[in-house]
Amino acid sequence: MNAPPRVIGLGEVALRVSDLTRAAAFYQDVLGLREFERFDGLVFLEVGAGEPGHPQVLALFAADWPSTRDDHGWEGLDGASSPLHHVALSTALDTLPDWERRLEAAGVAFNRRVFEWAGWRSLFLQDPDGNVVELVAVDPSLRDAQGAPD
Repeated sequence: MNAPPRVIGLGEVALRVSDLTRAAAFYQDVLGLREFERFDGLVFLEVGAGEPGHPQVLALFAADWPSTRDDHGWEGLDGASSPLHHVALSTALDTLPDWERRLEAAGVAFNRRVFEWAGWRSLFLQDPDGNVVELVAVDPSLRDAQGAPD
């Protein structure tokens, strides 16, 4: 079997949300994502540069927005039972203390995690619908301490 065509990046992650205005405000006001486009029932927030013509996007879909798959549908909006584990957003290591202060000021609870095997430091929080969001930063000192290859 031939190798598949190469995937060149992550275009978007789409989340169904119970209150589009509240969710968009959280991702814009608390996490600082910039609105890329808005339609009735959809908000696209730019995460990164991505590919020409398609930035990396976090898309927020109103709960009643239909699936783009003909034979697919959903029931409910329970973040605790969602198959989504989490959404990770990259940030710079030196900004983690700033993120902590910002989250505390916004009343957003978070916890810290260190992934020594990968050389990452992370903050985990939840959006208004209970989806887990990770702010992850590369910390080369963690991998260096393990003697892991670069």
